[in-house]
Amino acid sequence: MTGNLPAETSSFIGRKDELDRLAGLLAESRLVTVTGPPGVGKTRIALRAAADCAEGYPDGAWFAELSPEQDANLLASVVARALGLREQSTRPYEQVLAEYLAGRRLLLVLDTCEHLVGACAALVDGLLDVAPGLRVLATSRVPLDVPSEKILEVAPFARPEPESDDLLGYDAVRLFVERATDRIPGWQAGDGALMAVGRLCRRLDGIPLGIELAAGHLHALSAEELADRLTDPFDLLTAGYRGGPARHRSFRTAVGWSHELCTPQERLLWARLSVFAGSFDTTTAQAVCADDRLPDVGRVLAELVRKSIVVRTGERHRLLDGIREYGREWLRELGEERVMRTAHLAHYRTMAARLDREWYGPDQLQWADWAEADLAEIRLALDYGISHGGTACLDLVSSCWIIWGALGQMREGRYYVERALAAGPREGSSYARALWVLGWITLFQGDMGLAERSSQQSLAEARRIGDVEAMGHALVRLGGVRLFSGAPHKVEELMHEARTHLAAASATDTIDDLVMDGGQAMAFIFLGDLTRAWGVLQDMHTKSRRRGEIWMRAFGDLFRSQLMLARDEVHDADRAGRESLAVKWRLNDVLGVAMGADHLATVTMALGDARSAAWMHGAAERLWLTFGLTAMGSDELAAPRVATAERARLVLGDAGYERAFEEGFAASLEEVRDRLS
Repeated sequence: MTGNLPAETSSFIGRKDELDRLAGLLAESRLVTVTGPPGVGKTRIALRAAADCAEGYPDGAWFAELSPEQDANLLASVVARALGLREQSTRPYEQVLAEYLAGRRLLLVLDTCEHLVGACAALVDGLLDVAPGLRVLATSRVPLDVPSEKILEVAPFARPEPESDDLLGYDAVRLFVERATDRIPGWQAGDGALMAVGRLCRRLDGIPLGIELAAGHLHALSAEELADRLTDPFDLLTAGYRGGPARHRSFRTAVGWSHELCTPQERLLWARLSVFAGSFDTTTAQAVCADDRLPDVGRVLAELVRKSIVVRTGERHRLLDGIREYGREWLRELGEERVMRTAHLAHYRTMAARLDREWYGPDQLQWADWAEADLAEIRLALDYGISHGGTACLDLVSSCWIIWGALGQMREGRYYVERALAAGPREGSSYARALWVLGWITLFQGDMGLAERSSQQSLAEARRIGDVEAMGHALVRLGGVRLFSGAPHKVEELMHEARTHLAAASATDTIDDLVMDGGQAMAFIFLGDLTRAWGVLQDMHTKSRRRGEIWMRAFGDLFRSQLMLARDEVHDADRAGRESLAVKWRLNDVLGVAMGADHLATVTMALGDARSAAWMHGAAERLWLTFGLTAMGSDELAAPRVATAERARLVLGDAGYERAFEEGFAASLEEVRDRLS
């Protein structure tokens, strides 16, 4: 099945009527919003419904979790990432999504829209207008208020009647019993326990999350003791919330009661964990949340998992939205919100600095996985740092240059770098560095004017303050501008000057050493000096292998493949090109994938398969459109593509070429990846 729907991690209880109604609404409407109070199970219902009907969508069922994102400006970016798109150009993400979805039939699940409801409504309305095959299933505490929207309002489970002889006939009771036996194998629900569970479920108004939280305390208390503890005084937990809907007050009662059953250390960690936007691992929780009052975060975290306060998936943990909101209220009550946000920023500043230092080595895949998993937290740290100004936000956004430039996040990187430059001090080493990072990003977006200005400004500031290392990095970016602006003959001189400055700063052992090699090799290829290009690439390959580095080595393999093809070593060229692409796919390096796809089309044409070459051109064109500017606007970079297209048209004819091209352009990303592997 195509898509990314998360697998269910626990049994699904009841909700047959809701699922039947939801299936009917999806059949008749292109937008259905599942609404209801917090903790009622909106996400579980939407995911089960999406899985049930996924086979009806040839282009898949896709899930976008919106709760970690607080910035409405990045909503379209989050949705694009969920669909597997990596947009690096200056074009609006809304435009990229519209182009991608226009000819597809797929189901898009937007989960937790209420905090971005206006932005969600605008995005969905625009996408539905241009993508007739799109269906949207949203979850939100409130409707999106988009024309033609259908609403499925989900209520809590029915409350068990006190006199019932069949308590297990109630979904609320069955949910408690199943979760209890999941947590305590062999747990038996005798008559007394069942009656207590019935009381609990009535008192919790049948709210599924409240019931699951209650089951999480069975390690310490029996069902009868739990029911006895949940008495009217816990209504006080909703004080100050009387103006909200009754079902929301019931949810707070359930969460507040579970909070009272936790130990003081568990309550403290619950509050502190609310600082995270999305998921986190134990090491990160320890680094951010530990102090003298809470030295052993791992032990306390395990208890919160056992009590269902924290959800664990693999090695990652997260708080559900309502649980996080409650924790944040307590964090403010404790007066620790600023302390924890500062600790969160400091941790990610430290981790990003490690990424920058350790990227030139054997751990690139691990760092790429870290950046993917923690991107929501990096955004949160950046937002907090930018709101407070200072050099911290400049340092963090600059240390993330690998994420922006190598891991498919250029557009988002530009958004944050420009904000940080506006918020931080406009002088000093941190400022100079952020400027060359902006130059790096905009270079590959094809915005050569801004890339030139930013790199020159970085160079000028670095010279003013005597920061020799920043001067070297700025010169590397200026060399890139010359490379792709029709002046490859100037690259060697700029790279030599950059190496001189970096050597003077004892900063030669960095990834920019390979970036300069790659730039010089491309310049020699553009100038037709293939012998010198091959020598640089061989040296680059040796250095990459010695360090265990794969990102620049894959670029080197791509350039080596080009030279192999020029020497008529077609099969070797095909192998090297595919090896390069495999790494670029794994790293989500969109630029590397687009360049590699174009080159493989040329290799395939040399192997005599004109139709496959045309298909690959179509697939590459779609990738370039996602990137924003075909061949980055460089005539030299585009030349092999143009020549290959002319040869393929001679073999296939214009109509045959266009048919194969359109098939490649319309192919799914999965199909493109499989065919180019």
